[in-house]
Amino acid sequence: MTASAFLKKRDSWLRAVVEDHDLSHSTVRVAVHIAMRMNGNRQSGAWPSTATIAKSSGVGVRSVIRAIDELSGLNRETGEWTGTRYLTAERKRNTGNRYWLNFFWE
Repeated sequence: MTASAFLKKRDSWLRAVVEDHDLSHSTVRVAVHIAMRMNGNRQSGAWPSTATIAKSSGVGVRSVIRAIDELSGLNRETGEWTGTRYLTAERKRNTGNRYWLNFFWE
């Protein structure tokens, strides 16, 4: 995917996140931060730490973790994967997380 095509899809992804009124405000802030950290292609993803996301988006670290779960489609009450999966998160302790945007309309 070219950088230009990725940026168009990222803009559509951001629009979908912002227009999803089921997402909390802190989740939208976290989503925007992660999306803006993406390189010009889907393969490389983004890898900001939860502390970096928290500082840049103005929410707490626990709120960032909850937001990533929500964006990944995880229902924290039941532990089941439900809802729209806006984001794929690869979590690794002590080495950092990686995130990829899911273009679910494709």
